[in-house]
Amino acid sequence: MAQRTKMAASKSRAQVVDEKATVSLAEEYRYVLVDLKRIAILAVAMLGLLVVLALVLT
Repeated sequence: MAQRTKMAASKSRAQVVDEKATVSLAEEYRYVLVDLKRIAILAVAMLGLLVVLALVLT
């Protein structure tokens, strides 16, 4: 009986560690997605500026 309790406790600890790892990965990827959106917006803005400059200068 005591052995089952220890096994159950160790399994639940492993699950808690996995959940913490998943949460921290989710938080990290949230920041990555925000950065990717910012980069995409800047790229579109720069491309638009280049097109406008090409039209104005020709």
